[in-house]
Amino acid sequence: MSVTSEPKGSQETAAVSEDQPRLRGLSHQPLPEPYYAAQGGKYYVYEKLSLDRREFRLCTLQPAADRRPLSCSLSVVSLESKLEYETLSYVWGDPSLNSEIITTSGVIKITNNLHTALWYLRSSDVPRVIWTDAICINQFDLHERSSQVRVMDDIYRHGKGVQIWLGETKDMISNAQHPEELDYWIHEDRVKSFTRTLQSEQLLSTLPPLVSPEHATLEPNIPGAIRILELLNTGHHFYQMPFFRVIGPEAIGPCPVWSASMRSLAAILSRPWWTRVWTMQEAMLSAQATVRISEYQAPLSLFSSLFESIKTHENGCCGPARDLWYGDRGTSKSLLRARSEIGAFLAFNKDGLNGGITILRAFWVSCRRKASDPRDHVYALHGILYSKDGLIEPSYELSTDKVFTNATRVLFQEGRSIDALMYAIGVEPNNAYELPSWVCDWTRQPGPIISSLLYKASNGERFMTEQTTDRILAVEACKVDLVSTIKNPTGLSFSQMGELKEDVSFLEKWWSLLDIKDSKTRCAFWTTVLLGMVVLEGEVRRIQPNHLITIEAWWELATSAVKQGKGYATFHNSPDRDLMWIGGRVGISVRAYKFWLTSQGFMGMGPQTLERGDEVFVAKGSRVPLIFRPIEDTLARSFGVPADERGYLFVGQCYLHGFMDGEAVKPDTKWQTVHLC
Repeated sequence: MSVTSEPKGSQETAAVSEDQPRLRGLSHQPLPEPYYAAQGGKYYVYEKLSLDRREFRLCTLQPAADRRPLSCSLSVVSLESKLEYETLSYVWGDPSLNSEIITTSGVIKITNNLHTALWYLRSSDVPRVIWTDAICINQFDLHERSSQVRVMDDIYRHGKGVQIWLGETKDMISNAQHPEELDYWIHEDRVKSFTRTLQSEQLLSTLPPLVSPEHATLEPNIPGAIRILELLNTGHHFYQMPFFRVIGPEAIGPCPVWSASMRSLAAILSRPWWTRVWTMQEAMLSAQATVRISEYQAPLSLFSSLFESIKTHENGCCGPARDLWYGDRGTSKSLLRARSEIGAFLAFNKDGLNGGITILRAFWVSCRRKASDPRDHVYALHGILYSKDGLIEPSYELSTDKVFTNATRVLFQEGRSIDALMYAIGVEPNNAYELPSWVCDWTRQPGPIISSLLYKASNGERFMTEQTTDRILAVEACKVDLVSTIKNPTGLSFSQMGELKEDVSFLEKWWSLLDIKDSKTRCAFWTTVLLGMVVLEGEVRRIQPNHLITIEAWWELATSAVKQGKGYATFHNSPDRDLMWIGGRVGISVRAYKFWLTSQGFMGMGPQTLERGDEVFVAKGSRVPLIFRPIEDTLARSFGVPADERGYLFVGQCYLHGFMDGEAVKPDTKWQTVHLC
């Protein structure tokens, strides 16, 4: 589908036809003038909605062909009525209510971003019926906000489509647009590499003709950006984009419009709409989703497979042209950041259109997004989940910790597994909502997680857990050992990834804890450091003896490089890609985990919050061992732990060498109830 430009005054409307039920309070006539003076500065007073009749409001945006103030009328309707209307998905932007829309009985204050969106959506000659939260919900009525959130999924489902407002064209100027970086992609080596690729494939003569002006510009090129999406969506290769030109008998060069188009695409994908939590539901539930930028529009479906298509091309057929295609440094960084931030959302949206979404999958996406109210990280999922069993109905009268605790309990119930603990907050010092240690903070991304599907620490024992009080989760577990010796890698962060000298230094510190005299101990050490995992052909697998040969080769090369004052660049020209993977995994290990020994001398890797004296358990239903921290009896009693039982805090998952495949579970294993607080 081609990009469509809608000049002001030519939009079609979603007006109610004569054979449809009349809307209570709906007026199809323009408001009389003068607008504001007629109201005398009076604010609109919302009438109450009936929950029994599943009522909600619709906004009829009055037409105007000039820059007259926005005006509308509000109508109370029922979800049971067959009405034709559109919905609007946008972000508030600056929360200050600095703009307004005038109704027949008063003024409604709205944000500037909503005002701009409605101005572009307004038709010149006919009314447009639309639902938007800031106008159609009384934001100052807590009870109404809660009740409308409960039916919001039906509001979006019943609408004929959603208009997704990203902003005006002038907002699409990418932060990547620095003149000194514009020629980065024209680097001679990259151009020669790209040219050789086209020559070897006999494709140079097939380059498409230019379809846009060739003059360089920093202005946004929205049509060019959407054209890129269309070509990727139809399977075109990077070299088939109409943004390159033949500059000689056997050479190609950049068309300046290409840079502007790629920067615009990066800017579009950097808009805050893509990272808000409510947009998950709004985009997924609508029959038709249309992205709007000023007068331009394009279907959301064009974006849905974007990063999947890019990955397919750059890892295969178009690999040699990858850097050339991404363009200048700033654009490349922006696109890669967008890929990380919204790639999961786009995949989530695409899958959601084909079937129900589990709460675990929804959590994984929701916790990476943003919301002004933390409870919305849960409430925004209400309309898109495969099953709502056990979920608290949206209510802004409930505390955040209550909402998060209940949603975590549903995670356990839905999966019939204790694996939800891998996302719990644990003993993180930044516990803003004072959550129990076993509860998930739905506003923060979980740290690195051990691939538990590879292991069976509880040897298939059936999952057993129970929430005995608001604060306590009781699990059946057996104690394995005690954390005795820790080598704490302090001073490193993920911002220092790629510092080979630092990585080698910490590995040597970990190594010093052991008396390594044989190959078996060396193998156990490396297996523990890498959490027992390797990645081969895109799949995570258990480490096997033959993999250890490559790991030892990496260590020998790494230590040699450090002595010569070299870094990870040493591995860039290596034909063995596994060496680079090992370096990446080591970098994650020394930053995300601690290496430690148990009182019996077993090696382990656990979270950075681990402390000496923590206890290692295998819980029923858990695929990996878990670390619990005992708490004082007086504190445990205050949480409701029975007088004859101990209370614990959940610390995190761990890798404990020799206990990942059910070795701790025997026929006579004595299980105990562990009370997590």
